[in-house]
Amino acid sequence: MRHAHSNYSTDEWNRPLSEKGRLAIEALPKVFSKVAINVVISSLYRRAVETVEGINRNLAVILIEDFKERTISLQKADDFHGEVLKAWTILTIN
Repeated sequence: MRHAHSNYSTDEWNRPLSEKGRLAIEALPKVFSKVAINVVISSLYRRAVETVEGINRNLAVILIEDFKERTISLQKADDFHGEVLKAWTILTIN
């Protein structure tokens, strides 16, 4: 699953969940109540770890360094959502 909402920041590794994200993870125990979960794996991004901890199964979270976000910009993006769209758009060359 993808991490819950976080506010854009240039600090990719330590960006925490936003208030909206924190509210969303409160629903995770109910959402996953009928799902057997034996292992929880996450990237090292703070927002990802905070999200999976919301599952609340008392399972240790296994952190995988190679689970990484796509680099959107090497500097602060004035239009973050526009940059995300560009990063994920496939260009067709005629």
